[in-house]
Amino acid sequence: TLPPSQTPSDRGHTLVVLAAKGGLGVSSVATNLGIVIFRRTKSKLVIAELRPGHGGISIDLGYPDIDGYNRLLKNDPKDITPQTIEMSLINHTSGIQFLLASPQPKDGILLNAFRNFEAIINNLPFLGQYIILDLGSSLPPTTQAAINQCDEVIVILEPVPNNVRQTKKLIQDLLDIGTAENRIRFALINRIRSSVQMNWTQVQEELGYKITTVFTPAPELAYQSAAANQPMVIQQPGSITAQQFDKLATLMIKQP
Repeated sequence: TLPPSQTPSDRGHTLVVLAAKGGLGVSSVATNLGIVIFRRTKSKLVIAELRPGHGGISIDLGYPDIDGYNRLLKNDPKDITPQTIEMSLINHTSGIQFLLASPQPKDGILLNAFRNFEAIINNLPFLGQYIILDLGSSLPPTTQAAINQCDEVIVILEPVPNNVRQTKKLIQDLLDIGTAENRIRFALINRIRSSVQMNWTQVQEELGYKITTVFTPAPELAYQSAAANQPMVIQQPGSITAQQFDKLATLMIKQP
C-alpha cells in the first residue's frame, strides 16, 4: 500500500543488491555504486542496509553508534512514515544518505519484525530519486518483500564453480517469486589474482546469463579504503575499480 498522500509517480528508482552467500562485497557494491550514481545524476539518493545484526557499512564508514534502523524496527509499524525514516538517515560527506543496520549480532532477532520491515520498504522509495537496498545474502521473507518493491536486482557472484552453482539456485528462486528476468543484472567480483578461478566467459556460460560488469581484483585499494573509512570510488576516483563502477552506474541510471 502507498503511504498517504503519495502517488506511484513519486517513487524513486529502487535497486536491490544481493548475493547467494555472504562475504562477496554486497555492501561495498551498494555503497560505491550509490556514490557514482549520485555524482552523475545529482539526484537525492538513499542507501538502506536492511539486515539488522549483520550491518557492515557503519563499520566500513567509521560510524560508531548506529540505532536509527533498530528504533524503526521496534516502533509500532503504524508510526513508520517517510518522515520517521528520514529522521533515522545518516548524511554522508559524499552527499548521499544511509539507513544503516546494526553490526551487533544479537540484533538479528529484529528480522522477525516483518510488519515494520514491510512499512519501511513501502515508504523508502519516497525518500529519494534513487534508493539502493543492501539485502546481503539468501532470500528470507523480508528480502522477498523488498525485491517485490524494486525496479532492478543486481546479483553479486565470484568466479568459483560452487558460487556459480549457488547463484543459479538464487536466480531460480528469484524467478519463482515473480522477478522478471530482464530486471536481473550480474556483477562478477574477482577478489584474488589467480589462474585457478574461472574467467568471466566461463562464468557466463555456466550461469546461462550475460555478466553485466566484471570487477578486477583491487586488494590494495580495498585495504586502503577500509583503513581510511572511505569508499573505494572516493579513495581513488581515477582507479580502474572506479571506472568499473561508472560502467555499472551507466546501466542503472534511469533514462528520461
